[in-house]
Amino acid sequence: MPQVAPFHSAGEEDKPGQRRMFHSNDACATGSAIPAAERREGNGGYRQCVDCSRQNEIDALRASATGGAR
Repeated sequence: MPQVAPFHSAGEEDKPGQRRMFHSNDACATGSAIPAAERREGNGGYRQCVDCSRQNEIDALRASATGGAR
């Protein structure tokens, strides 16, 4: 799935520091579960979601294996 512009939940700052994260891939179940009205643009200074990071790596490998085609 393609990467999307980074976003985070409006309530992210209420979580403990180690649980704060942003999302950047539309294949991420956690990020997809955040309603559009509760999304905030940008990474918020948080770390990237592990699932998004993993999916972005997979997408990059697939793109390089197919010559950039998806």
